[in-house]
Amino acid sequence: MASRIRIEVTEEDIQRAERNSSMRCVIARAIARTFPHAHNIGVDVQTLRWSDDDGRHMYLTPDAAAGYVVAFDAGDPIHPFGFSLNESRRVPVSTRKTNEAGRARAAAAQRVLRQRRNLAEAQSDTQRSDARDALAQAEADQAAVMAEYAGQASTTTTERGRRPPRLAYKTNRRAYGGRMLRINQELQRLREAAGEAPSHL
Repeated sequence: MASRIRIEVTEEDIQRAERNSSMRCVIARAIARTFPHAHNIGVDVQTLRWSDDDGRHMYLTPDAAAGYVVAFDAGDPIHPFGFSLNESRRVPVSTRKTNEAGRARAAAAQRVLRQRRNLAEAQSDTQRSDARDALAQAEADQAAVMAEYAGQASTTTTERGRRPPRLAYKTNRRAYGGRMLRINQELQRLREAAGEAPSHL
């Protein structure tokens, strides 16, 4: 990956973006367009994140982009703009991938579950007998896999660094103090313009 990445937010990105969405905001759409193979994109005022064939990428959000995110979520009119991501601002991410042992264990467990479903759905005595035999074989195969890979981890760490931050909300909805501060500042300006006494929000 280049030492400097240019991200351009277009008018189309702005029109198609969703407010408060870490995966579909203007910057997330610009990242998806810049890197067609990117997935699991996440954007907030602290970091920009995405995955591709090279692994997980995480960069500290540039100040200008963070302000843009807050303004967009607050409903301010915004215009196309661009920013750069510098490799020096990239945060090393420790990612885990399922290895051969993990895949073998998962496949064996799936075969056992499938045979248990078959036994539960069997209607005739012959079907139940066949299903019991198939389940016994699947369980024996699973025991053999567990013995073969005993003591081996199911995942492999691909890069040293910190683990990616957990998303605060499973719905990928962005909610943070900066947005409320931005909205409250606007309400305060409106009150002052109307001649109301300042209030502490």
